[in-house]
Amino acid sequence: MMIQTNKELAITRITALWALSESGMGGVLHALRVPFTGIFAGGFALIMLCLLAHFSDRNPAKMLSALLVVLLIKAGVSPHSPFPAYFAVSFQAFVSILIYRFLGIHFFSVFLACLIALLESAFQKLIFLTLFFGENIWVATDKMMAHAGKQVGMTVENGSLLAMGIYTGIYFFAAIPVSVLTIRLFRKISSGESAPPLPEFDPQPASFLASGTRKSNRQVFIWLFILTALSLALYVFRSDQKSFIMDLTKTLVWSFSALLIWFVLLNPFLVFLIKRFLSSKRQGLQSQINEALGIFPAFSRINALAWQHSAGKRGFFRLPEYLFLLLVWCLTYPSENQS
Repeated sequence: MMIQTNKELAITRITALWALSESGMGGVLHALRVPFTGIFAGGFALIMLCLLAHFSDRNPAKMLSALLVVLLIKAGVSPHSPFPAYFAVSFQAFVSILIYRFLGIHFFSVFLACLIALLESAFQKLIFLTLFFGENIWVATDKMMAHAGKQVGMTVENGSLLAMGIYTGIYFFAAIPVSVLTIRLFRKISSGESAPPLPEFDPQPASFLASGTRKSNRQVFIWLFILTALSLALYVFRSDQKSFIMDLTKTLVWSFSALLIWFVLLNPFLVFLIKRFLSSKRQGLQSQINEALGIFPAFSRINALAWQHSAGKRGFFRLPEYLFLLLVWCLTYPSENQS
C-alpha cells in the first residue's frame, strides 16, 4: 500500500492520532508497558509534530490549529487532566514549530526538538518534587546515596545531584533514539514507502472515551507514596531523634501545604483559565474536532491491528514497524469509512 493522501487530509489524520494518544483513551501507547512512559508518550507527540510540520509545509498557523484541536479534545475527553499535562503538550508543540520553521526538517533539527522537549519533561518532574517536598527530599537522597556508597566502599558526596544527573541523563540520551526513530519514520512517510494493506475491520463505537478520574486519583496516591517514602528515609538515616522529629515535622507541614495549595487552588485555577481560553477557540475549530472524534474508533482498531501485525519483530525492533504501520494505515484509511 503506497501512501497517497493530500496534505490537508494528512494533517487532519495526524492531528486525530495525536489527540487520541494525548487523551489517554486506550490508544496508541497502551501496549507499551515500560518504565519512563513519559519518554514514549512525548516521543510519539514529537513524531506527530514532525509529520505535521512536513504536511503543513512548516506553517505555524496550521500547526497551532492542530495543537488547539488536540487540547480541546483532551479537555473534553480527559477533563481531570492537570495543568502540567496541558503545558507539556503545548511546550512540545511550540518548540517544534519554532525549530522546524527556522531550521527545516533534518536530523539535527529533529534531535534538537526531541532533546529540548524531553529535558523539559524531566525538569518538570524534578521541579514538582522540590515544590511538593522541599529541600528535605534532596537531603534524604544525599543520605541514602552516601549510605549506599558506604556499603560498597565508596564515598558519595552530593548524592542528590548525582541522582538528578542520572535521571536527566536518561532523558538526554533518550533523545537520540527518539530522534532517530522520528527522522526514519518521516523519511519513510514523505517518500511514500509502501506497507502491507490494511486488514478489513468493523470500527467499534467510541466507548473507550474516559473521564480521566482514575488517572487524577492515581497521581494523588503517587505523591502520598513519595511522601511516605521520604518520611521513612528521614527516619532510617536520621542523625538523632530530635533532628528526625524536626525534619519530619517540617517535611509533613511543607508537603501537605504544597499539595493542598496545588490540587485545591492552583491546578484547578490554571486548568480553568486554559479551558476558558480553549472554549473561546472552539467554535472556529468545531468541524475539525468532530472529524477527529469521528475517526477515533477506527484509529483505535487500527492501533490494535498495527501492534498485532508487528509481532514478527521483537523487543525495541518492533516499535518502528508498529509505528510505521500505524501511521500508513491511519493516513490511507478510506474517508468514506469515517464515522
